[in-house]
Amino acid sequence: MGFLLTFTHVDNKQNLITHEHEKGFPSMDAVKEYLKDTFGNSKKTKMYIDKKDGSNPHIGYVFNRWNHYYETGKRFSESIWVTFFNVEQVILSE
Repeated sequence: MGFLLTFTHVDNKQNLITHEHEKGFPSMDAVKEYLKDTFGNSKKTKMYIDKKDGSNPHIGYVFNRWNHYYETGKRFSESIWVTFFNVEQVILSE
């Protein structure tokens, strides 16, 4: 079993998604190391999802940081929504 993280980058100034990508990891230790290396001390908040049964499980984090527009170099506030998924290997034939 491994983990898949999806990353949704949001430009808070323009209120739009700039890009999305995903990355796989073999262990939770690898996930934690990657997030620490990538986001360092960026402010993060827990992300939840509302389910039909009324529960609200913790499914990821939202990291907030400053970024720059490539064209102008001006700074903007960016949120990166990181969602966690368990990945299980499927055996197709034996």
